[in-house]
Amino acid sequence: MELDILLITNGLTCLIISAVSIITGSKLVLKYFQNKERVLLLVGIAWILMYEGWWAPSISFILLLITNQGLSIELFFLVALSLGPVSITLWMIAFTDLMDKKKLQKPLIIIFVIQIIFFEAFFLYYLFTEPSMLLDIVGIIDAKYKLLIFLFYIEVICLLIITSTIFAWKSFKLDNHAIRLKAKFILIGFILFIIGASLDFFLELDILTMLLYRGLLVISSFTFYFGFFLPKSLKNLLLKEN
Repeated sequence: MELDILLITNGLTCLIISAVSIITGSKLVLKYFQNKERVLLLVGIAWILMYEGWWAPSISFILLLITNQGLSIELFFLVALSLGPVSITLWMIAFTDLMDKKKLQKPLIIIFVIQIIFFEAFFLYYLFTEPSMLLDIVGIIDAKYKLLIFLFYIEVICLLIITSTIFAWKSFKLDNHAIRLKAKFILIGFILFIIGASLDFFLELDILTMLLYRGLLVISSFTFYFGFFLPKSLKNLLLKEN
């Protein structure tokens, strides 16, 4: 198959997004083994899985270059969406850790485990019986998602908006300037992710918008990481300005 510039841009940007999120998330996981702070393990894995939607186009692009065909619709779904509920569950556990609301963890875990079971059973049923209810493969390496996936995505976005806002609001009330600064980076990371992912998910993309929206997603990974481990020189500069 002859590759056009839009397809190449699509594949390469998905690869970059996936790689950056995996690298920054993995660095947070590695920091857990150094600092023994459970929240680092949770947010690291959650951040990696939040970008799962760009794994399937990345793999399809690589397969297209090697075999001249992408993932099947079944494999595309499994790679792109099967771990989504897990990422949200991990983030909610981390959120209760950060907010020191550990009493809420058990009921939240129960609620989200039930949701995971329901999600996987419901979507896997449709995937192997009527996959067109969930998504259609578009242009070899991409997919057009249907109403059921949209509804799940909207739930995820609402949870991220609510929890990130609560976390930032609580942090901004503290007298510790360093914590407030880190909270700003975490909030910016979530905002950029929500904007970039929503525009990428809901709109038809050309080369310019693809580079713009996915650029926001790449930046979001760095700003989120800085919310936990801000480079000392940048931290001192920003605190000095404040």
